[in-house]
Amino acid sequence: MIQIFFVILIWILPTFFMINAYLKMDEEEKQRFKDEFKQPLALLG
Repeated sequence: MIQIFFVILIWILPTFFMINAYLKMDEEEKQRFKDEFKQPLALLG
């Protein structure tokens, strides 16, 4: 049970907050985010 809780904390909550922030961005910021996310080094940051 505790393991499921940690999985939720580590993976699901940050993903939820990132999607929520993305939906609040305007179109220019969304495009900039997409461009930065396509860079391989962005996944390490």
